[in-house]
Amino acid sequence: MTLTRASLIVAAISVLSNRIFAVGGGLWLHVPMLWMLSLLVAVDILQIPFYFWLYENSQLFLSRLPARWGELFKRGPQQTAVGRWTASLGGLGVFLVAALPAMGGGMWTAIFLAYGLKLNRKLSYLWLVLGSAVSYIATYCVLDAVFAAVRDLMNYFGRV
Repeated sequence: MTLTRASLIVAAISVLSNRIFAVGGGLWLHVPMLWMLSLLVAVDILQIPFYFWLYENSQLFLSRLPARWGELFKRGPQQTAVGRWTASLGGLGVFLVAALPAMGGGMWTAIFLAYGLKLNRKLSYLWLVLGSAVSYIATYCVLDAVFAAVRDLMNYFGRV
């Protein structure tokens, strides 16, 4: 498989799924580390203005969404325990939420937090990109170790 095709697959996984699957897919497809991490952070950077625009213009879409989804946009980030905790941290809270590789974390939630806290847009971009980069690096390190352990176990039991 070519690097271009593998990169497109990894980018699509990143947009449609989460960081764990995107990095795992990149490792599975043997995308070079620096290329994959740069690509994934770039995909996140491209999502930031779209999500800010979506939150700023959410009234246009609320009438078209199911009622339950519309309620998510109306609630502020401080209405949950995690939201109150991260809101008290300001930009660092945005960084921490952006760095979470699991569901509930990531760019969508971190941008919602930054928008709800009315943080400076340029500073928000910095916190979001740093959180994204740290998350992808940590996820890569963990998944690379897991893939290596599985490969070693398969080699070991294949020889026994």
